[in-house]
Amino acid sequence: MDPKNMMKKLYTIEHRNTEKWYWGYAIQGLVVLGFAPILIPLIVAQATGPGNIGLIIASLYLGQLVSPTFGKLADKYNRYKTFYIAGYIMLGLGLVGFVSSQSIILWILFAFLQGVGAGTSNNISYSFVVEFHPKKEWDGRLGWLQTFYGTGQAMGLIMASVLGKLPVVGMLICAGLMVPGIILGRMGLPDTSKDKNRAPHFKPETHAVPIKGPARTPFSLIRHYEHLFSKKEKQDKAILKSSFGNFIITWFLVMFGTWLIYNFYPLLMREIFNFDATISSMYYAIAAVIGIFFYAPSGSWAAKFGSRKVVFIGLIMTLVALSGVTALIYVSQALQQILVPLFFIIMPIAWSPLIVAGTVLASELTPVSQGTAMGVYNATTALASVTAAVVGGFVAEKFTYTGVCLLGTLIVIISVVSFLPLLKKKN
Repeated sequence: MDPKNMMKKLYTIEHRNTEKWYWGYAIQGLVVLGFAPILIPLIVAQATGPGNIGLIIASLYLGQLVSPTFGKLADKYNRYKTFYIAGYIMLGLGLVGFVSSQSIILWILFAFLQGVGAGTSNNISYSFVVEFHPKKEWDGRLGWLQTFYGTGQAMGLIMASVLGKLPVVGMLICAGLMVPGIILGRMGLPDTSKDKNRAPHFKPETHAVPIKGPARTPFSLIRHYEHLFSKKEKQDKAILKSSFGNFIITWFLVMFGTWLIYNFYPLLMREIFNFDATISSMYYAIAAVIGIFFYAPSGSWAAKFGSRKVVFIGLIMTLVALSGVTALIYVSQALQQILVPLFFIIMPIAWSPLIVAGTVLASELTPVSQGTAMGVYNATTALASVTAAVVGGFVAEKFTYTGVCLLGTLIVIISVVSFLPLLKKKN
């Protein structure tokens, strides 16, 4: 196809599936996934040890975990816009409060507030699509929404590479970015004031994450998961006896091993390999940009070759990346400077086939309802991320960051082994 026609077609698709408020959401992605994950550990590391860093990161995640409650309130009182903008405000206040304090307790509380704010806007953004647009448009619109967020992440990582040596200044810039975020985030929001503007009633928990755009963080996967605890299916033991149960164990392990590294990334790269935050953030940004282009192909590969094979590829890529980085701890610094970035970049790219095919496979294997399957799958991702933050901080405190890398590699090896039986089973 002629490049000019390809660009025209892409523009048509983008124009049809995006809205002005996506730009405000991209700014939040810049802060939540790009800037803050690099700067928060650096700020805390200047005053305390790795154990406390783990607690603060876990608090950030826990804040995102409780955010679906605000989504339910927005739905109950039809105050979507109010809660959406409130998410930006809570995030901004949490950022300012974080750099204005030196107490571990206050850091934990302000990190929690950041998580609540980011998670609330995340959940409401999903509702703007599925509540006010026809179902046939969901995948396209959600895919582009996630792509905007993922692109914001890459831009944030690039900015973190510039301001990595001035983390407090960077955090204040993050807080200031909430102002244009709110301004752009309010533009073109759907009219939520009248019931006639809403799409026909649906059950949001039955809709999996779309495969046309990047799933940005463990908590970008979390939608309305409260249905997970219905009386009928809470007592259902079918999950434990099924291939789905086997997959959930594998999923917990690989997410646990992966987030052991991500949660402490800037400090791990600095303490072990002597890469300062400016350099390591740039490597992460490169990987994030490359990874965006692997989401759509991963969906096609899952349809063509089967989701199990694509998940397995993601597991092997993660294992190669993590074991490679760990092995390089024991070589000369000259080799580290060349090979560490190459191996690390594989891990964010592996996220694409893992998340895309993993979501599909969870739906395929479930012996219970699709809603419950997605609830278990999402909750597993969240639990693994929080656990990795706490355990990783403890291990780094007692055994240094080398211990974190060794533990992460071991856990991912176990996840690969646990997945092998699923390659042989048909159901």
